[in-house]
Amino acid sequence: KARAPSPVMRVTAMEIEDLKDKLLRARADHHERLDSSGYPNHKSAAEQGILTRILAVCDVYAALLMPRAWRAGISPDKAIKEMIAHPEKFDRQVVGRIVQRVGIFPVGSMVKLSDGRKAEVVEIHPANPLRPVVTAIASGRPQKLDLSKTPGLTILEIVPP
Repeated sequence: KARAPSPVMRVTAMEIEDLKDKLLRARADHHERLDSSGYPNHKSAAEQGILTRILAVCDVYAALLMPRAWRAGISPDKAIKEMIAHPEKFDRQVVGRIVQRVGIFPVGSMVKLSDGRKAEVVEIHPANPLRPVVTAIASGRPQKLDLSKTPGLTILEIVPP
């Protein structure tokens, strides 16, 4: 018996073309900034769509993490702090959503805890990204710790693996 197509799958050719246009526009404008300091057209915040704002934040985040000929890459937590420090350039809601999804300390990051141990981030709490679940290494034995339930223990910094 044939099933009717899902309402989600009922996308018209016009809707597909509209989405393609929005994505192409966002790709072309992803170096624009909310304060019109970006390029190529120095567009104001009002002239930038949400896709442009999302791509701008993702592009800068990725660029800050990567080493360049003129500077070393920075850690994910410092990249987020850099964007938060410039609300005139980056959409705060978009940066906030990136933090909720990726976390300030992304899964797989190695961190130094306030008790001196190294740990690996294994899970993010979207409501509390500063307090992820980590696996700490002490005396060669891994210990899973939920930092949201361990108030005396904090992350000091991201460290090399």
